Amino acid sequence: MAVNNSLAEVIKNAREINGYSQRQLAKELNISNSELSRIESGSRQKPDTETLTKIANILGLSLRDLLKLAGYDELALTFGKNKIDTKSVIDYKKEIKEYERFYFDILEDSYQKKEIVRKQRDKLRKVLEKYELSQLTPLHKEPSYEELIHTMKEVLENLEPSAKKFDYKKLPKVN
Repeated sequence: MAVNNSLAEVIKNAREINGYSQRQLAKELNISNSELSRIESGSRQKPDTETLTKIANILGLSLRDLLKLAGYDELALTFGKNKIDTKSVIDYKKEIKEYERFYFDILEDSYQKKEIVRKQRDKLRKVLEKYELSQLTPLHKEPSYEELIHTMKEVLENLEPSAKKFDYKKLPKVN
């Protein structure tokens, strides 16, 4: 939805894109054709929320955007008694997409952390195996103190980011 569009333009354009005549849409909305005409001409600048809800759902528009264009107060939209009534199907679809992205981010983050932990565990295991082999047979050289310290520091450095929690600032904002 373009920023400069008026409520009237948005509804009229969406009606035409969806292939409705004014008469057909008015019938779907259960309002008079003249009422829809007033909305589309801009003479009815603040239709009731029930009509806007029906328009949003039938034409696939964001109810929140329509309410804002109609001049409904943002505080009333956010903290209104029936907050659920301020969202259309398209608003919920957008919200679902945002949460999907968030959860995929969490899954990716989790996968990356598990992969780091696995690699560091393998490093520790190799150093331990090297040490154990050196204890069992004189043919294997014992890892040096420096090698052990270096490996331990490296493992700790690499594990530190994995120990941090997910950045919940990435959580989608709920309108």
